[in-house]
Amino acid sequence: MRRKIFVVNDRMAVGVAGPVPRARALVTDMIDEFGGNPDFQRDDISVFLKRHARVSSDPEAVGAIVLAGEEGGVASLAMSSDGPMVHDSKRFGEVVSIGVGAESIIRQVEQLDKYKIGYSRPQDGGKGFPEFVPLSYNLVLLANLYWNEIVVGNNIFDSWGGAYDLIYRDADKTFQYLEEYTIFLRYYDHQQSDQGVQLRNVLKYERRSDVSLLTMLHDDRLVFFGARDTTDPDDPLDVRVGGPDFTMNSKVHVSIIQIGKGRVSVPPMIQIDGLGDGDESKQTVTTLFDEEGRLCVWFEKTHEEWLVQEAKKQYQRYSDRIDQSSRSVRHHWE
Repeated sequence: MRRKIFVVNDRMAVGVAGPVPRARALVTDMIDEFGGNPDFQRDDISVFLKRHARVSSDPEAVGAIVLAGEEGGVASLAMSSDGPMVHDSKRFGEVVSIGVGAESIIRQVEQLDKYKIGYSRPQDGGKGFPEFVPLSYNLVLLANLYWNEIVVGNNIFDSWGGAYDLIYRDADKTFQYLEEYTIFLRYYDHQQSDQGVQLRNVLKYERRSDVSLLTMLHDDRLVFFGARDTTDPDDPLDVRVGGPDFTMNSKVHVSIIQIGKGRVSVPPMIQIDGLGDGDESKQTVTTLFDEEGRLCVWFEKTHEEWLVQEAKKQYQRYSDRIDQSSRSVRHHWE
């Protein structure tokens, strides 16, 4: 796999799609042109894209979306042989999608616009539980990708490419990579409400200089996936993972909580730990490996009791829909 999202400089980022050699040439030229020049103008980007298209032997084989930081927002420029698809999202602003998966991406964003995303936080949590910041919107989008890919089985990654890489603008309005995050896939089954919110899987993303790694559980074992930069050569790369210091913890923990009954579920609850200010941003879930190398996951008791109540409320909001779907599934299996 290849990484397809790049921070060019503090004010510019680019996402590419297409054959690796063509995408590699575009990104390399862009970094050479703008890597050390954060004082560019929008016209400079337009001129560069047109020039690159003219000199490329196959300009229609690669697409790109360039994000340029501006005062008060971010401007985007797209280059694609098929023409970009654009959607004005209520939650994410103007969404531009290119490539063979463009339509699938737009459909997913339209679906996310319909979700009700709240600022869930225990009433008595005080400052011990983190507040949301703008980065959380990107994480919610990312969490829904994992949800659709792993839980629903929509094969979204086939369209999104290097979907688990994430960039954002920090408090100084400069583009940054999110270096690591851990996702906890969980499930609340109303038929087994006495068991609380159960754990289904744990996935950790880690960005290194030479590769992005994704670690997850499969058949009770940890498996690893890697993605190199599109700009890297095709030579084999030796990557070492694990070891005594390996952890599934990250600075940011994202919990995706499936709510349902039996085979039927509704859009998930999503909670993000780790985005508060300083030491006040404690996490409500953590991991460790025991002496035999088994992965253990610990949940903060007070928060967990509150989370179960929130899951029950979420179930009640959709209970009519769940009951109707359950009857349809039961009739089908009968």
